[in-house]
Amino acid sequence: MYLIGSNSIHTSGDLYILDLNTISATKNKRQKRLFDFVSAFCMAVMLPVLFVVSGFKIRLFKNVFSVLFGKKTWVGYIRSVNDLNSKYPKIKKWIIELSDSEKDISPEIIHKLNLIYAKDYTVSRDISIFFKRFKKIWS
Repeated sequence: MYLIGSNSIHTSGDLYILDLNTISATKNKRQKRLFDFVSAFCMAVMLPVLFVVSGFKIRLFKNVFSVLFGKKTWVGYIRSVNDLNSKYPKIKKWIIELSDSEKDISPEIIHKLNLIYAKDYTVSRDISIFFKRFKKIWS
């Protein structure tokens, strides 16, 4: 994506390239997988304690090992009624969605949130969402 423009009507246009940090970039895929692996490994080590905290939910066990072995990822898009997710870059199945109030959000806002997540991906956003919605891992 790029823009062509100038600061004045008397000069020729300059090329401005927009730097998009997409989720499908190799660097971001690697960082997302590294976060998933490290956090799942730490949780696997603490699994007995987490198992008691979760109320002995088997889903916790399944989710931790699914992420550890690379079958799932922790954070992903918001699932919407309109199923616009097919327009976004593909990622593995996810356990935690971007927002927990998807019932109160319009489909247009869901689409915009998913688009922002896909185009401007950061691992810090994944980490923040992971800790904010930690209980979703077993519920």
